[in-house]
Amino acid sequence: MVTAHETSPRQSRPGAAVARAQRTRGGGDSVITDARKRCYDNSVVRTQIQLTDTQARALKALAAEEGRSMADLIRDGVEALLQGRGTVDRDSVKARSLAAVGRFRSGARDLGSRHDDHLTDAFTS
Repeated sequence: MVTAHETSPRQSRPGAAVARAQRTRGGGDSVITDARKRCYDNSVVRTQIQLTDTQARALKALAAEEGRSMADLIRDGVEALLQGRGTVDRDSVKARSLAAVGRFRSGARDLGSRHDDHLTDAFTS
């Protein structure tokens, strides 16, 4: 019988991974705080993946070695994959574009009102 304070082996308590990390790493608060911040501040979506036995063992060993969760390592891998494929963070592109405004000079005094004409001239020259 499972009471309010117990869980069956197949059930997971909220924060169980954090408690395990504390026990295995000697209570490293910064590691736990960083993991919580990454998971709970960025509204993560729960999903299932299938790994080969070899991948799962290697990932589990790497997670233990680095003191991170397997999910955290998987998120980093997905992020690296997306960045490598040219997936763009629109907010950073917008910020970089706005930072460039006014930093260059064309020499044309009417660029704001005749930008289309100047662009046509540049492409046909």
